[in-house]
Amino acid sequence: MSRLRQGLKSRYLITHPIRTHQLGEAFKQRGSVFLDQEIQALISWSPKSACTQVLMWHLQSLGLLQEARDQFPWLHNYRRAVLYRSNNRVAAQSSLYLSGPKRWQYIKVVRDPVKRCFSSYRHALGTGYADRDMSEVLAQPICHQEGFSLKTFLTYLSQVDLTNTNPHHQLQSCRWDKQNWKAVFLIHIDEFDLAGCLSFIDNLTGRPCAFADPMVVKAIHSDQHRYATPLQRVESTSEAWTIPLTKEDTRRWPQSALLHSGEAIALARQLYQSDYEMIAALRSKSQRFPDSLRR
Repeated sequence: MSRLRQGLKSRYLITHPIRTHQLGEAFKQRGSVFLDQEIQALISWSPKSACTQVLMWHLQSLGLLQEARDQFPWLHNYRRAVLYRSNNRVAAQSSLYLSGPKRWQYIKVVRDPVKRCFSSYRHALGTGYADRDMSEVLAQPICHQEGFSLKTFLTYLSQVDLTNTNPHHQLQSCRWDKQNWKAVFLIHIDEFDLAGCLSFIDNLTGRPCAFADPMVVKAIHSDQHRYATPLQRVESTSEAWTIPLTKEDTRRWPQSALLHSGEAIALARQLYQSDYEMIAALRSKSQRFPDSLRR
């Protein structure tokens, strides 16, 4: 451990032992947060909820986006290898421990839980990230290239602990949601324009708008292009969720058919009910964004 890390750790352990324990437990929970010491904000985000755009905004706010792009083609590799281990993050974490959440802002980026769940299914088919765990949990061979149905994916989700699993289908709710923050900004990306809301926060804090930089705009357009695959036009039936799809199907995705599968939607809502409850609770505390930013 570096001298900086040792010094900061000793300082906040001695000053606020109870708070340090509580916040330390929150940091231990499997989840995704960014820390911005300049505006004293903790940003909670989740994979499959515009995570790369949130990362770009955060890196640009820290003046690190160009460095990250130069070092890693895929920004999330920079996040894991550099950002999370940086002295900047250690200092921000120490600041949060010392001052407490009551002096910090909480920015929570969420997506409709059902839509995110179905997006996770597509990602599982496209990458195979869940093949091994699904095979073990369901006690049957699972291969994304050979395919499996949304029903099979939801059956798998019903048998795992969604509070501590692969982040691509883990709950969006976390311990940070229940802290007593100075201010809360809930950004529901299905209801509000994400870039507009983050720019609104930049303006409130008096710093340059990250999304005004042409490099950021270009990077976002490049990221969005990766997912701009054609949507397959198929007849919507209640049985669509039982039909096995493969990696090849992710290139022409039957989104409409799946989103009209009533049983699948009901099961996904049940699995992610706590996320809907979290969103409702934070919405009641959240600062309001201009109606012009509504989708």
